[in-house]
Amino acid sequence: MEFFKIKKDIPFMSYGRLTTSISLLTFILAIFFLFSRGLNLSVEFTGGTLMEVQYPQVGRDLVNNGLMAIAFVCIGIMIYLALRFEWRFAVAAILANMHDVVIILGCFAAFQWEFSLTVLAAILAVLGYSVNESVVVFDRIRENFR
Repeated sequence: MEFFKIKKDIPFMSYGRLTTSISLLTFILAIFFLFSRGLNLSVEFTGGTLMEVQYPQVGRDLVNNGLMAIAFVCIGIMIYLALRFEWRFAVAAILANMHDVVIILGCFAAFQWEFSLTVLAAILAVLGYSVNESVVVFDRIRENFR
């Protein structure tokens, strides 16, 4: 006896246009908020502490080093993906990885959440997971093309 009819196939691709539109809109809004509002930098990045002591070279250095860390990781990942896959897969994987990071940064800019060293570490972790996911997915796609 069957009480509920369970549909065994889910037509994910039928929602492709909708999800791509939502993703593109989110990406564009994230870039807009990053440029219009900027990030709300925490005490680590502003160079001050709660004791009213300020070190401006230190805050600026942390911001510059943090952004350089993200940039170097992104560039390294782009080089890795470009060497690992054919150019069409590499471009798609790079866009997918940058999509994740830009949307996270855009949310922090839009809502003016505090951007701290912990958040920076979390973004680098997300980037690592995103690379792993991209490699797994595009390896599977490459296998299916063969």
